[in-house]
Amino acid sequence: MSKNELPALILLPGMHGSSDLLRGLTIQAWNTMQVIPFAYPRDEFFNYHELTEKVLRRLPKDRPYVIAASSFSGPIAAKIAALEPPGLIGIVLIATFATNPGFPGSDNLFPIARFGMTRYPLHRRLAKMFFLNGHSDETLVDQFLRVVAGVKPTVMAARLQEVLGVDVQRELAAVKIPVHYVRASRDRLVTRRSWQTIQKICPDMQTTVVEGPHLISQANPAGVWQGIRGFLGMITK
Repeated sequence: MSKNELPALILLPGMHGSSDLLRGLTIQAWNTMQVIPFAYPRDEFFNYHELTEKVLRRLPKDRPYVIAASSFSGPIAAKIAALEPPGLIGIVLIATFATNPGFPGSDNLFPIARFGMTRYPLHRRLAKMFFLNGHSDETLVDQFLRVVAGVKPTVMAARLQEVLGVDVQRELAAVKIPVHYVRASRDRLVTRRSWQTIQKICPDMQTTVVEGPHLISQANPAGVWQGIRGFLGMITK
């Protein structure tokens, strides 16, 4: 198939909301298909329902497409897929979740987390420990910290609160199109438990395990693209 005959690839970002951190994955896919990276506002908060509506309004009207959603955006992809918009032929869930990915009771720690997020910048050591554990690319660490610093702290805190209260299990159960999951092998934020929850809801879902940390699309874009490309090969035969 030529580039024009393949579906478009819609990329939805993580909690930072930046398309800048999707550049590596965009480059991997660009020679094969049209890639449309989305971004969310940096200085204004929108909840999951509002972001879903914003994404829906921007989806292609003239060709089929696949949504690949990272981390925070996984619930948005699930909500959209459940609505069965014209043209959507599959979704890829990248290091993401259907319910609060934290440990039981972690939502009770939100006041502490909000206090820290709204008063102090993300510490480099914490970024490397939780988001990029084991990944030694200091340039990527710098880029990630720069992107996060560019988002209004109250917006980041409000997005975290959305994550802690999310539950899209019902929406996922209503999805009729193919679903693929890309799981990071060394993810310290979205654990195997989150993947298992989605697998139980979507028993036909295929999974690609990619070597790397939670920010897998940034740390190993080639591995993520390999998983997406295999999925596209199955659904576009």
